[in-house]
Amino acid sequence: MPFRHMSLRIGVLLALLTGCSGAPSRQPFDLLITGGMVVDGNGTPPVRADVGIRDGVIAAIGDLAGEDAVRRIDASGLIVAPGFIDIHNHSDYTILREHRAESMIRQGVTTMVLGESRSAGPVKPGVNDDPRARADGAGAGWTTLGGYFETLERQGVATNIASYVGEEQVWTYVKGYGQSPATPEELEAMKTLVAQAMEDGALGLSTSLLQPPSSLATTPNLIELAKVAKKYGGIYSTHIRDEGERVFDAVGEAIQVGRGADIPVDIIHMKIAHRTLWGRAGEIVAMVQRARDAGMNVQANVYPYTAGQNNLSSIVPPWAHDGGRAAMLERLRDPAARARMRREVLNGLPGWYNHYLATGDGWGGMLLVSLKHDRNRSFQGRRMSEVIAARGGNPADVATLNSEGFEDIQPHFRAYKYMIQDNRSRDFWHDPNYSEMLLVQQEAWSTYMADVVTDPMQALKYTACAQQGILYDAGRSDIEPSDECADVTL
Repeated sequence: MPFRHMSLRIGVLLALLTGCSGAPSRQPFDLLITGGMVVDGNGTPPVRADVGIRDGVIAAIGDLAGEDAVRRIDASGLIVAPGFIDIHNHSDYTILREHRAESMIRQGVTTMVLGESRSAGPVKPGVNDDPRARADGAGAGWTTLGGYFETLERQGVATNIASYVGEEQVWTYVKGYGQSPATPEELEAMKTLVAQAMEDGALGLSTSLLQPPSSLATTPNLIELAKVAKKYGGIYSTHIRDEGERVFDAVGEAIQVGRGADIPVDIIHMKIAHRTLWGRAGEIVAMVQRARDAGMNVQANVYPYTAGQNNLSSIVPPWAHDGGRAAMLERLRDPAARARMRREVLNGLPGWYNHYLATGDGWGGMLLVSLKHDRNRSFQGRRMSEVIAARGGNPADVATLNSEGFEDIQPHFRAYKYMIQDNRSRDFWHDPNYSEMLLVQQEAWSTYMADVVTDPMQALKYTACAQQGILYDAGRSDIEPSDECADVTL
């Protein structure tokens, strides 16, 4: 099956509704949305039409003014559109606590795609070492991705949910956090876990290769794991190994995995993050295009702002992560190890993508976005350089290498300035507390429906619950609409 999904009809300002295509009937509609402009998602002008829903399905679209309905919504002056798909969402555990997902549905998002590198399954019985689970106070009453889906279904959620199986998830399940290559036996165990997750409904295999332990996987390892996902019709979705000085090699590796496993490839929020390479984004776009011209299904997505986020731990050199978070904190308390880290943060290491060097602005290029403890929240929304000035001391120690402060901030995020457009940079910080986000939300967003379908009925069917191909092959004429579920947002 393509993926597991959960739906809950919500009567809110955006009137999110789940439905599937069905034959018109003279029976009263359960809900009739009238007077709206239907945007079908294929780039054609909106059309004025009514949408009738009966028994949880979209029963008719057209002029339905004379039809009876139990409930009516006057959508005059509003757009009626397919629900939006958030293709890169990290709410794997937050959704267990905030099952209404109002931050999503009030923006028209009706489907959340989870599981980038760390998925909610598989997990070992009674053990969940995902820092997001700790941050959200979530345990794990399941052991498989299927068990996670079942938990969501029992609880009920306001959006559709889809998930990849994460490469780091299966890697740490088998190997833990030690920094050693996978043995053939360990790789086979990982492949078995990927197969189980795919049978449970995973979309495919997802990676985030910037830092350990994910970065320990070799290209041949990734090809072998992706081959398993391919058997089940899945895709390979990757946050590539380097977005800085080795970004061209990293894009090439993603394409190599797609070729080696004969699997569609999605490059997650493709960008050039190292300031010295800004202006060369066209080269990585050309790499993707050449692969497509050669017959491969390789695509990439970008976000419409020039900043990104990562955990504070990402600025700690890779070797210090050996053994996991507790071992890293212990090294931070060791003066000799901390001195070595300080040098490497400021000067870099061969083959390590270093956020500090990539920003080009040093500590001033980092914005603290989310802090956990009250004693640190006064710094939220401020540059790391401001924190250093306020606290005093060695900048590297204050910003990164003080074990006490690091332990407090580590599960949360900082924003870094990135670049995908050529020769321009704008300070669009990904932080809902900042007015710049209002500008971000005015940027143009692409649609999954482009050039695929030609009439409103088909387009409204062609959304989150369509075959998973729509998630990685939007815009190709060889995808045929199917009689699957559709969400509607006003």
